[in-house]
Amino acid sequence: MAKILLLLQRCVLPAGFQLNQMFGEFLASCVNLKLHFELARSNKNCYTAEMWYDLFKDERNGMYINYLKSILTAVQLALKAFTGERNNPAKLLNSLVSLLQSVCSRVTRSTVCFDTLNTPVADYVNNAAHLGYSFENAIENAKLPVEDEQLLRKWCIDFAVALSKELQERLPVNIKTLQHMSLFCVEDILKRNKGREIIQVAELVTFCADKIDRILSQWNNIHLQKWTMTSDTVQFWGEVQKCC
Repeated sequence: MAKILLLLQRCVLPAGFQLNQMFGEFLASCVNLKLHFELARSNKNCYTAEMWYDLFKDERNGMYINYLKSILTAVQLALKAFTGERNNPAKLLNSLVSLLQSVCSRVTRSTVCFDTLNTPVADYVNNAAHLGYSFENAIENAKLPVEDEQLLRKWCIDFAVALSKELQERLPVNIKTLQHMSLFCVEDILKRNKGREIIQVAELVTFCADKIDRILSQWNNIHLQKWTMTSDTVQFWGEVQKCC
């Protein structure tokens, strides 16, 4: 399996090429690659071709790649939030957090509650987790020996655990504060009923009680004023700053 992943890593991919597309095209080529290496090992008595043929012949590898395709589709969707030209910076962190939570939920029991932002998911892994319809259907049809199925499931779970760890390490230290940034999205702040979550933000930055009262008053009334830049969060707050 490591050799197949190495082969994928060495592929020269065009700019903007999607990860899930890469795995999809690789899976579609597996039959032809298997035939190619089968002919090469027979005609040329090539040890390397024999090794690659054995890898492609092992159906567990195809099922593993198919699982990677499903989980990396979610990664690709999250990455799109960071590559657009008109990103909403107040919601970018939420995209990363949602991805992390999604990855963790794939390999843990739904009844278990833990801090996915800081706690190692390895402590809560469900080794019998349902790994998606396509994977489970392929497993059922393949009729693998119990040991092979257990090994394949371990590969998939280990990948999800490693990915969750990588995502956790990329979260900013002050994430608790930054998670409140979505409050400042222009489409949310101009709503009539916004709640009082702004108080938590003010407390996090240690404002005094009088200043928090003034902030809350402005927060509750900001939608009453007529604003021009209501389609872009950054431009909206630029307009607010000019009015201060």
